[in-house]
Amino acid sequence: MRKLPLFLVTFIVLTATSCTPKYTVKGSASLNMLSGKTIYLKALTEESNLVTVDSAQIIHGEFNMEGITKSTPQMVTLFMDDLPMTPIILEPGVINISISPTELIIGGTPLNNALYSFYQQNQQLEYKIQNTINAQSASNIYYSIIDEHQALIRDFVEYNHNNVLGATVFSIYHNQYPELLDTSQVDIYANHAAETQEELYQIYSAFINTPFRETFPSGFFLW
Repeated sequence: MRKLPLFLVTFIVLTATSCTPKYTVKGSASLNMLSGKTIYLKALTEESNLVTVDSAQIIHGEFNMEGITKSTPQMVTLFMDDLPMTPIILEPGVINISISPTELIIGGTPLNNALYSFYQQNQQLEYKIQNTINAQSASNIYYSIIDEHQALIRDFVEYNHNNVLGATVFSIYHNQYPELLDTSQVDIYANHAAETQEELYQIYSAFINTPFRETFPSGFFLW
């Protein structure tokens, strides 16, 4: 059996590596008190355990991570030490995260851009809902805003039913609004989105088995 020249083996390895989809996380944390803290990306296993996918320490107000993505975008949770902050999606490209005293901004890749855009619209409606409750406004105004909020969530989930983004948002809200989608729709969405059994578990568990409100009862920074 002929052996390939070393330079050719090296070329093949480098070419294969360069074609592998990767994620890059570029983060900034403007508070001095955060220096030295560790940022984690954690995923839920089939046994509902959290496992660390990646981690980085905040140094001089910055943190960076890089890794190989799965065949489909993966939902993970961003932690600062033991504090769950927000779901994010690991997908090919550069994911930008900015942590400041007043907000947490995530973007840079298509699904994370869409998730943060949803968050901004969602926050506006939840603010209106809370103000309506506090002001003891007429019930028809309150229920009108609730209907608008449900429509936002339903439209987002249905538009993203073929990726883990729809499952992520639905998992956060299906306890609050159980009438949003029925079980048959969830099964259809999950099966349509998954190409492998592993992907089916990831998406279906986000829909039903491990909702964020149960896993993290104190909620997220963003929600």
